[in-house]
Amino acid sequence: MARPGFVRTNIVRWVKEGSEASFLSQMRDLRRLALNADGFIGSEHLWSVEHKHKHLTTQTWTSLDAWHRFKSHPDRVHMVKKLQDHLTEEPLEDVYTPYVKERFSIDLEALQSGRHGN
Repeated sequence: MARPGFVRTNIVRWVKEGSEASFLSQMRDLRRLALNADGFIGSEHLWSVEHKHKHLTTQTWTSLDAWHRFKSHPDRVHMVKKLQDHLTEEPLEDVYTPYVKERFSIDLEALQSGRHGN
């Protein structure tokens, strides 16, 4: 199977009550580290409306390899270990890539020349 193009990581973390301020401070440090990583495109940090201690971090990377390099970077490993003190359970991590099939691809040359068949 071919390596996917860009990927999006989703990490769900459950934060201990009373640890939010320290957790968020450490998450900002982790984001600063990501900003300087090769292959990093962007990220969002959200928390659940229904479960106030449930946080979701989603990041976009240029490739799965870029994500794996960052994930195993010693500084990130150290920061993630420190974050564990603020969590009630292990984070849930998933990596996604766009679902694209050949039938949905666009022949731009045909489209520009007016040869596309509708």
